[in-house]
Amino acid sequence: MANQAAIDIINAELYQETQRRLREQSTLYQVSNHLVGAVSPDDVAAAITQAMNAILQALAIGVYHWSEASQSYALLGESGKHLPGHISQIENIYDQFSKTGFNPLAATNPLARLFSQGCGDCQLFVFPLEITRHPPGLVILHLQKEHILDESETKLIQAILAQGSIAFQNAYYFQEATNGRDRLAAILNSIEEGILMVDIDGHVLLANEPLRMLTGLPLEKFPQNPLQELPDEVLTSIGFNQIEIKSLLETLHQKHIPIMPKTVVEPHAAQSSHVIERYTTAVWGRDGQVIGWMLLLRDITEAREIEQAREAITETIVHDLRSPMSAIVSALELLSDCMNEPVDRENDDIIIRQSILVGQRSANRILDLTDALLEIARLQSGRMELTSQAIDMPQLISELLFEFTTRANNDNVIIRSKTTDELPLVWADRNKLSRVLTNLVDNAIKFTPQGGQVTISVEQISEDFIAVKVQDSGPGIPDEYRERIFERFVQVPGQRSKRRGTGLGLTFCRLAVEAHGGRIWVDSHPKGGSIFTFTLPITSPGRESTD
Repeated sequence: MANQAAIDIINAELYQETQRRLREQSTLYQVSNHLVGAVSPDDVAAAITQAMNAILQALAIGVYHWSEASQSYALLGESGKHLPGHISQIENIYDQFSKTGFNPLAATNPLARLFSQGCGDCQLFVFPLEITRHPPGLVILHLQKEHILDESETKLIQAILAQGSIAFQNAYYFQEATNGRDRLAAILNSIEEGILMVDIDGHVLLANEPLRMLTGLPLEKFPQNPLQELPDEVLTSIGFNQIEIKSLLETLHQKHIPIMPKTVVEPHAAQSSHVIERYTTAVWGRDGQVIGWMLLLRDITEAREIEQAREAITETIVHDLRSPMSAIVSALELLSDCMNEPVDRENDDIIIRQSILVGQRSANRILDLTDALLEIARLQSGRMELTSQAIDMPQLISELLFEFTTRANNDNVIIRSKTTDELPLVWADRNKLSRVLTNLVDNAIKFTPQGGQVTISVEQISEDFIAVKVQDSGPGIPDEYRERIFERFVQVPGQRSKRRGTGLGLTFCRLAVEAHGGRIWVDSHPKGGSIFTFTLPITSPGRESTD
């Protein structure tokens, strides 16, 4: 019986020891899981606090890390009694507390006051956390005075501290990597060029935000797979096809440098309206070997438009100058023939008069074009002075209608006005305003077909402005040209007018109206045609005497 009782006691002790070790292993397993999943110092501190709580009946637990911002130890995680949020810097903190081991901090120790927070009936333990390339962290425990740490608790605390140190180190590395990635992304997204980087196997490593803006495709279209598996719409947006990509990947795989000339990628209607200039460059590793390939996309849409506008301006100016200059040369040649070989005096006089008239008209056309260019340049630079005065708009429009009646009748176009006598006076340069109206009405008549109608109307739209509208029944202005039509020499493709103009009239209108403090725009009429509208400021009482 005695032997059996002894065996039962031993078995009971073994069972208790087994259960204790199982609890320890379970605790360590849970702690490991929490710490492995912790990706920030706050998560690590919370996991350490939770683990300490699971094995100790602590009055308080605090986990601190060094804060560069406050130059002190900042509390990241706590449990139980309130602990100080910050602890000032301590010299050789790791050496001091690593020596104390698992002995409570003596009440006489000057540092005890920093951590005790008025807990007079506590045992105070301070454990440093060694973290590579970073100041050590601290774990503070407040235990009951009668609590004696046994061997199993000591081992568990040591294991938690060791895993906590590693977890803190990994969290800091992760934080540094994340910050570096975010800084790199911010830099790459702030530049204007689109960037696409691939490795030697052709896998997409990087695609920045400007790439999405230039191609019109979401970044999800550039996944982590070979370029040759990208959809055709993606390859087309960067100026490639499957055959070119296959050749490129073969070159990269052989660690050779792909030689590709600078290429202009024209826009595709289904993707983007940008004109893109494409550059390529090799990416080199530290050992001098090719490790990838980078594609740079630069938006040259504006540069292309400027180039096209420059060509259009040059072509238009040359054409508009060549015609009258040719007429002048021909007139001079006729005059020379009449002077050198007089045959019929009466007939020669007719030829001379006609030649002089043609020369004068042609010279005036050249002069008008030159004056228009100079005046537009002065308006753009702000050097054009306005001689403003109070103007009666109904009267000015009536005078304008009288001038255009004959031309409208010849073109079989009805021209009329809609005004009232109650309209206030406007404050404007009469000459500039007359030219604005003349340009708009002249354009309306030129583009209105026979039997069509041109209407000029004026209305007050606010206390400070009136609106003048010139409406025609012509072909109208497409939406994509409603802004561009006011640029120099811009014309809507496919639209023909009865007479050729200089291509500067609407540009002058916009600059002159804006110089008066108004604005001008064009809308489409529901029944067809265009409505050009511009606003002008109304004169205020006493303005004529003060301006």
